[in-house]
Amino acid sequence: NMFNGAGTEYHRADDILVQGVYTGPTGTPGLWTGASSTLWSDAGNWDDGAVPTSSINVVIPSSASYVNPPYVNIVGASCGSLTVENAGVLNIGNSSCKLTTSSINIIDGGELVLTAGEIESSGKVDWDGTISMSGSNSILDFNSEVELTSSSIAMISGGTIYCSGTWDGENGSSWSPSGGVVIMDASSAQIFSMHNSANFHDFTIDNQGSTTTDLDLDSHLNVDGDLTITRGDIDGNDNNNLYLAGNLICSSGDLDDLEEIHFDGSGDVTTTAFTDYQTDVFISKSSAGSVTTNGNIGGNKLTVTSGTFVIDGETITFDYSITISGGSLNIISGLLSCTNDINSNFNISGGTLDVDGGEVRVGDIASDETADLEMSSGTIDLSGGTINIVNELDVSYGAITISGGFLNLGASTSTNNLGSDGGHTFDMDAGTLNLSGGTLSILRANASGTTEALDISPGVTITSSVSFNVVVGRGASTSEDLLLDFNISGSECFGNLTIDCGAFDVVSKESLNILGDLSISSGELIAFSGDGSDENIDIQGDIISAGTNLISGFNDVTFEGLSSQSISGDNTFISLTINNAYGLTLAGSTTLQGLLTLTSGNIISESDVNGNDSQTYASTNTITLKDGATVTGGSASSHVVGAIRAESSSTTEIEFPTGDGTNYRPAYLTPSTSTATTYTVEYVNAAHSSIAYDGNGYNNTPVGAGIDHVAMGCWWDIEKSSGGSDAYIAITWDANSGVDTPSDIVLSHW
Repeated sequence: NMFNGAGTEYHRADDILVQGVYTGPTGTPGLWTGASSTLWSDAGNWDDGAVPTSSINVVIPSSASYVNPPYVNIVGASCGSLTVENAGVLNIGNSSCKLTTSSINIIDGGELVLTAGEIESSGKVDWDGTISMSGSNSILDFNSEVELTSSSIAMISGGTIYCSGTWDGENGSSWSPSGGVVIMDASSAQIFSMHNSANFHDFTIDNQGSTTTDLDLDSHLNVDGDLTITRGDIDGNDNNNLYLAGNLICSSGDLDDLEEIHFDGSGDVTTTAFTDYQTDVFISKSSAGSVTTNGNIGGNKLTVTSGTFVIDGETITFDYSITISGGSLNIISGLLSCTNDINSNFNISGGTLDVDGGEVRVGDIASDETADLEMSSGTIDLSGGTINIVNELDVSYGAITISGGFLNLGASTSTNNLGSDGGHTFDMDAGTLNLSGGTLSILRANASGTTEALDISPGVTITSSVSFNVVVGRGASTSEDLLLDFNISGSECFGNLTIDCGAFDVVSKESLNILGDLSISSGELIAFSGDGSDENIDIQGDIISAGTNLISGFNDVTFEGLSSQSISGDNTFISLTINNAYGLTLAGSTTLQGLLTLTSGNIISESDVNGNDSQTYASTNTITLKDGATVTGGSASSHVVGAIRAESSSTTEIEFPTGDGTNYRPAYLTPSTSTATTYTVEYVNAAHSSIAYDGNGYNNTPVGAGIDHVAMGCWWDIEKSSGGSDAYIAITWDANSGVDTPSDIVLSHW
């Protein structure tokens, strides 16, 4: 009981009935009911009858509790926290509409649906349910942490998600958008993680802080679309990988401390510049996919397993190794180099090294001595450009096709010894060599006596052409003899062979079959004498020698070309065979110690005749038979045109297989004593200058006693060029020689 000042008494009432209108709040603020419509801006859709403001936390309950699902339909929609419960759905579909929240919690089974418009959250986003995004005008702007769980679902085919806080996707195993882009746009370093089975579509780093602001990876980063870095770096913390199926676009920033970068997926993509010499790069595109460089790249290891890696004008450098196990590494222009000075720093175990231009460099040419390219399978296809290998090309099996360009082996310019004992500069055990063009230069070899510059085994099948060139030696810089071991009988191993080894020798352990020219610029080409076998040279081009006797030790040199051949320089051969219907021209002195075989074609020796008169030993580009040399063959289709000399220290008959290119007119000399003497014989199929005619055209050449007249058709220039032994002479004639009474023929001289 209570009393007022007038003494009035009041009594407590247990129940009070108030009649009239209650004006206080009656519902839960921010709770969607959808009682009136689908519009966010309709107060009748909210449990408390009021449209939420930035201080009101919004809950979108299960769709079973309302008739109309909510749609954000205004520009300035806002709330405190936003929670979408299981089976609840929030929609925004107008590009002019935007919802601003302080945080977002999408519970497992809840869903945000954006076809246009924007939702911005200043606080954490707990993404346990589904976000569906489509359309390029759909935007989610997350200004704080985003956390995914195993129930997170991204049904995203378009739109943009901005994140300026931590991206915690470690448990988001179902995160796999098919479209859209995620843009990391923090103003300071961001922490990033994702599940190993998850992936992004397009991913962009556009940090708003300094240009070196990092996206710090606590996991691998897997991007199925493009990775774009417009500002800031990716920091892999030395143990995380990047998997990228699309283009790598770096207009600013870089990739740092990634353990591995994998270019995977399908289709043709490009990559801009990046440099991290601790990072291994893998090309594992589908068979039809490719990665093309648009900038310089530096890394630790490069491995190509499938697809094509295309280098087109850039400098690509890997410090440790380059491996091709499948797919193709294609250099159109630019430089691909591996700078590590170790054996097998460049390895091909499958796939193709395809060089159309530019340079492939194995090792540092100026300082390294052991960097090798090793091949156990696969293909090297060189059609242009240059492959420089510091030390050895070691092929246990594979296919090498050279149609153009330059393959330089033993390319080191270091003053140290090259490689190791037994490490042959070009060592091939099995496979195929298709040599249709270009140049192979074998510049150096290990200086040990057992190491070969070229060692090609019988298991190698060779196809060569006259357009293919082999150069052995590096001129005056050559510092060791170079051994060749082409152990393949009967194969046309060389197109053109050039010897340029300064003061040293090129020693061939096998016969040489040359489709083109043999050129000796410096050094000598000699046959190996340590195995008891005979080495020969079969050649279809010219011999071009810059000196005297630069070819030695070969049992036989056979000229078997399909067009006219020539020999320059002064050369001494054991034996020589001509089997070329187009002939062989001497542009220097050629001396034979053994056998001259005339099978087909003529040897064009310099004439010793001046006009119609003989001259004493004046010509130099002639063929000389040393004492004891013999001749076999000889016919109207194969003989010596011009002067032929023979040296003798015995009384054995000497055959001179002379003729004029059409008629075969050999001469035979038998020295009368064993005095060392040089004889010269040349046949001339024309009247001698001594032949005279009277006014009626009859032969009235002055002759000695016992001679009636001289045959007008031909004559031999036979002389004792040096020495003192006279000789008995025998010559040949036929009806074309101007002999009218064969029974009265006598041999005379002028």
